[in-house]
Amino acid sequence: MRRRDFLVAAGSLLLPFPVHASAIRDVRADAGVAEAVLLQALLGARYRLLGEIHDNEAHHRIRARLLDALGRAGLKPAVAFEQFDAEYDIALQELLSSGKSTANAVAEAVRFDRKGWNWQFYRPIVEAALEHGMPLRAANLSRARAREAPVEAWPAEKEKILGELIFEGHCRALPRSALPRMVAAQRARDRQMAETLLRPSADGAVLIAGNGHVRLDVGVPAYLPREGVVSVGFLEAAPAGRVPFDYTWATAPAARPDPCAKFLK
Repeated sequence: MRRRDFLVAAGSLLLPFPVHASAIRDVRADAGVAEAVLLQALLGARYRLLGEIHDNEAHHRIRARLLDALGRAGLKPAVAFEQFDAEYDIALQELLSSGKSTANAVAEAVRFDRKGWNWQFYRPIVEAALEHGMPLRAANLSRARAREAPVEAWPAEKEKILGELIFEGHCRALPRSALPRMVAAQRARDRQMAETLLRPSADGAVLIAGNGHVRLDVGVPAYLPREGVVSVGFLEAAPAGRVPFDYTWATAPAARPDPCAKFLK
């Protein structure tokens, strides 16, 4: 998901519940847990999927802290980024093997989209990974390659869920005739990211991506073995009932203009 296109669907997940102080919740147990409990789950996982609302700086700071904790525990999982297109992964690996990698050099190697993403938010995550010698991977499909993805059969229920997320993410301003192609592109991105995670280091992998990509039902986990996956949705509201993550972490909302305003002009 691109920040501008999927802010609502990937971020709020259509959960308009009252905002409260930062809180972590075990979804299956329907119980609040301490950060140490979540960390233990991440330590024991093979595929650690960390979501985000793209423009909420708190979510990025927390994930950088979690990466640092994994590193301090002696783990070096591969860290894959939605924000880095896979076509630049060779350049990224060449940079990392040169021994001259810095966070800014990584951004240059992957041609980081500074207009679509806020580099200042992502840089601490890259720095934490580099500090602990974690491999980095460019995991996403470019917009052009995603558009070329074939439309493949999928269960109707999942097709509907993902289509509605995309429709709501565009403030219900899209023609519904456009949804099948957009669903296909989104699925192609999720499949590409899953394939990247399936080639992890000995200590598994971490995915840095929007909440829509780390959903257990229609995101990257749909293309991974369920065993060994821990998905964390970072939200701005406390969800009621079951949501498609293993854990949620609710924070205060970021200050932002109405993301739907551009569709109402």
